[in-house]
Amino acid sequence: MASKHASKTELRAKHFAALRSWPATKKAAASARIREALRTWLRENRHSTVAAFVHLPSEPDLDALIFSDGATLGTETWFLPRVEAEGLAFFDCAGKIAHLAPGAFGIREPDPGRCLRADPSLATVILIPGVGFDPETGARLGRGKGHYDRFLAGLELRPGRRPFRIGVCFELQLGPIPSEPHDRPMDAIVTEAGFHFPTQQG
Repeated sequence: MASKHASKTELRAKHFAALRSWPATKKAAASARIREALRTWLRENRHSTVAAFVHLPSEPDLDALIFSDGATLGTETWFLPRVEAEGLAFFDCAGKIAHLAPGAFGIREPDPGRCLRADPSLATVILIPGVGFDPETGARLGRGKGHYDRFLAGLELRPGRRPFRIGVCFELQLGPIPSEPHDRPMDAIVTEAGFHFPTQQG
């Protein structure tokens, strides 16, 4: 267990170093291509309710997709996360970026005074950030706090269809990721190069 933990720690350091060395202009251009890939996929697959995330500086910027393009996609509702008591709660901000406010860790989050609490199991797709992803197995490397693993495990206990999980990252964040029993793999991963569909999920 210790060696696996060390491996994840080393991988986080490697990915964060690579992201820090990447110019902001390249991140912005890659984010635009990721948004376009998601626009096309969401439009073709007709998903009306999507759970997403508000990006950190090191993550792909999905703001224009969430707050500007929903109507043209046919996506009526976007749920966004807020950290509460070591877990994730999701809210519907009615497509208004002004309804976000600085929250845990300085991340922009839904303002619970202006957004409605939502049931994320109603989403048919969930877009998930990560430090790294394995395109072969769908394994995700998070930031080490386990918020998304606990959240996804909780969704699996609810009746009904499980949301389709899409990991969202830059192409340079792809590579082998060690997996543990509590890890929840992605059904697909999207980068600026397009969609990757894992073929070795257990």
